[in-house]
Amino acid sequence: MTARSPRRWSLPLWAWLVATHLTVLALPALALLGTGAVNRDLERQTRRAMQHQAELIARWSAAELVRARVDDPSQSLEVVADALEPALRDVARADAGARIVDTRGLVVATSGPRMGADLGGNLEVSEALQGRIGADVRVLPVAPGITRSRLFVAVPVTVGGDVVGAVVVTRNPRDAVQLARNVMTRLTGGALVAIVTTLTVVAFATTALTRSLSSLVRATRSLADGGPAAALPDLQGAPVREVRELAGAFEATSQRLRERLAYIGEFAAHVSHEFKTPLSTLRGTVELLSDDADMPADQRAAFLANAEGEIDRLDRLVSGLLALARAEQAPTDQRVDVAELAADVAAAYPGVTHEGPAKLEVRGNAAQIDAIVRNLVENALKHGKAQQVVVRTSARDDAVVIEVSDDGVGISPGNLSRVFDRFFTTDRSGGGTGLGLALVRTISRMHGGDTEVRSEPGRTVFTVTLRR
Repeated sequence: MTARSPRRWSLPLWAWLVATHLTVLALPALALLGTGAVNRDLERQTRRAMQHQAELIARWSAAELVRARVDDPSQSLEVVADALEPALRDVARADAGARIVDTRGLVVATSGPRMGADLGGNLEVSEALQGRIGADVRVLPVAPGITRSRLFVAVPVTVGGDVVGAVVVTRNPRDAVQLARNVMTRLTGGALVAIVTTLTVVAFATTALTRSLSSLVRATRSLADGGPAAALPDLQGAPVREVRELAGAFEATSQRLRERLAYIGEFAAHVSHEFKTPLSTLRGTVELLSDDADMPADQRAAFLANAEGEIDRLDRLVSGLLALARAEQAPTDQRVDVAELAADVAAAYPGVTHEGPAKLEVRGNAAQIDAIVRNLVENALKHGKAQQVVVRTSARDDAVVIEVSDDGVGISPGNLSRVFDRFFTTDRSGGGTGLGLALVRTISRMHGGDTEVRSEPGRTVFTVTLRR
């Protein structure tokens, strides 16, 4: 028993398409939110706006103080604080506030509480009191276990080149979630259009794909159940290139399976016929020898000789069938020097010569290619009654060509179209099985080529091509 692989969850095609399309639709927002780019940009924008507000209040504060010093040059910002509070309240809101501090960092005007508080120790305030724009981000508790970032920007207030105080603006920076909420309320219509468009595309793609794939599933099940494969006209016109290629591959596979099934049926019928004759002969011989104990010795010897001949024929048939079965398996992927192999075969038979280059390689099975050359040479010598046989090897385009020519009696036009049929032989009495040339063609086709023959009295040429 083979172990079953664990069952993995699966989804229908439409679910995968919906998930992938909606994911792609949401990717820009997810990228912005996930990387923090939106938060950083919102913080920069908030800081610039706060700085502009603080600068405006600082200029107004300086102008008010200049007017107050007309009567008393010793006046400080505290004198004009009441006049500045309306501007501070304009800045103030639920998440923002504004304060004015004097040169000591004490709050002299505010939009909220903490009048008189000492802010001189804060980074942004100390920077502003030294004449520079200061900014800071601090995390402040807003509830037990809850904190939030808060921005602080301080701008110096200068009169006559002297720093007389600073304006401090504070605000909670907007985050990406708030921005998304605000944007979505305004872009709800556009978002709905995008989602509907996406789902429409998904529906179209799902219909186009599932219709084609369902046809393929039906055809495959029909073939698996032993019936004919269903026609696939819609697959051939499918809008997806890969589906069309899959349809073509399926058609080729189903055609090959049908041919294979037909071949097996025909092959079984031929084998049954070829085995039936010698087996019938052997059965009759055994029955005669068993029934007639007084049979003369010469007659008994004749019957036994016939039986032995039929046994030899059966042995040759079995050997030929085994060779044919091995030839129909995929050839091994090894380098084979066809020129050297052909030269060795030619040297083993008198009257056979080899012509061609010294080296000519293909990828395949050396034993099978050797069987091609030997079968063609033996066929020419034994059945073609040839005196001279020439084995030529050459290269042509992307193939290697083996050509075996002889000067024998030739093949009649009636038999020429049947010489590659299994079990067809004109020399059955001479031990022919009709499998040699069938084996040659099978091997050549398994090596990506084919075998052809042309013949006339006095000259027969078998041409074998093998893919390089």
